[in-house]
Amino acid sequence: MFIKTQKLYYEICFVDCIERSRGFTIPKNGCFYVFDFHAIVYFEIDTGKVIEIEDEWEYDLEKSVIILNGVKIPFIGFEGTPILEKQGVGKLELKNSSIKLIKEDGNVEVWNLENFSGDWEQVTFDSSRNAFLFGAPYDFDYRYITIP
Repeated sequence: MFIKTQKLYYEICFVDCIERSRGFTIPKNGCFYVFDFHAIVYFEIDTGKVIEIEDEWEYDLEKSVIILNGVKIPFIGFEGTPILEKQGVGKLELKNSSIKLIKEDGNVEVWNLENFSGDWEQVTFDSSRNAFLFGAPYDFDYRYITIP
């Protein structure tokens, strides 16, 4: 379930099987996975679907991939490589839970978010949309934000 707090701003809520996130995949068209040590969940922003995956899966921290049904899917969290630049949009910078979007036209937008755990945090562009996902270990810190 998502809570839409503003027109283009989504808070991500975990299902009960995930207490503390280990990482998340780079979103594609508003769809992404979030996982912890024992469970993996699939999110669809457009439909609001949250699906606990029952299939066998594993993650490889050294390679920063989830292996689901034989398919390797890159993730970010403690490790991994986010998408921080997007042609036609700009560049993302993350420091102390503050996200700065430096647009190609030179304008700057800033989102001051929170990281309750003080542990890892990551931000990445959606690979196919003008949007980004911010993640940290707990769900109340996760945000998916679309860029008009």
